[in-house]
Amino acid sequence: VFRTDWSEEATYLLLRGEHGRTREQGFGHEHADETSFILYAHGEMLAVDGGYINFTNHDKVNWGNAHSLIMVDGQGPPLDRIAGAAVDGGEDAYIEDTLTHAAGDYAEVRAEYLGARIRRRVLFADREYFVIADEARSDSARAYEWRLHGHGGGTSGGSYSRDGSLARWTRTNAELLAYLPQQTGRTFAEQDTIHSFDYLEEPTHTFLQVTETDTTAEFLSVLFPRATLGEEPALTTATSTGGQAIGVSRQDGAHEVAWSKAAGADSVTVDSVAGAELSSDAAFGWLRAEGDTIRTWSIQDGTWLR
Repeated sequence: VFRTDWSEEATYLLLRGEHGRTREQGFGHEHADETSFILYAHGEMLAVDGGYINFTNHDKVNWGNAHSLIMVDGQGPPLDRIAGAAVDGGEDAYIEDTLTHAAGDYAEVRAEYLGARIRRRVLFADREYFVIADEARSDSARAYEWRLHGHGGGTSGGSYSRDGSLARWTRTNAELLAYLPQQTGRTFAEQDTIHSFDYLEEPTHTFLQVTETDTTAEFLSVLFPRATLGEEPALTTATSTGGQAIGVSRQDGAHEVAWSKAAGADSVTVDSVAGAELSSDAAFGWLRAEGDTIRTWSIQDGTWLR
């Protein structure tokens, strides 16, 4: 759980990684939702999962496709069924390498399903917004689809729009911005589907699909929840080699950058960070620069930052 505080205006993200008894004892009620998350901020639910509806109808929403995770060849984690009824959900997942710090809480969750190895890294940057770096690995080419179920569009009472790489779900008090870099072979699309917060209710919302096909895939994303009248940062694709990077320009003049390293690369280089070139062997990293001074930074699975 990532959380700023316990108020109704808090920013909150729940990251799922169940294994053993926690996952198995759900039986027919269990969802196939390994590595998925929900996000709440500024008094609004901004990223949702499928919910439940009721037992008779919960098969409509207990599949992986109703959750914010990576689909493999169009499917999520397996959902075992007997006589058409779900009896067990998903595969074991493990939350690892957690870190709590005022400059940014961090956790990883790993799982394996449908022959693909998945690792999701989540940084609560400055305890304000989220940087998520996903890795998908397989021994053969697969269609990997990154999904984000935002609470807008459809009949949800909120709106959804997308401008290139930037998707936006807007509600009365807050909105969620989601940005992923454009890359060769990567496609962006959206569809509507159902969720349920209350008994027998089935409103719809719009989810974002980002798809690429290869033996490996990396999805770097920034999820920025903001109050309706709050700051809106400029999110851009930063020029990089050996991986991908996202720049976050703040209204106070600071500049933040997040990056992830491509499979097989020795290091990542990002142009023009705090007036200089940044390079690191880290699989995932983030830093904040104020002028030409680096104020805070985080690297994971790496040994150097220059």
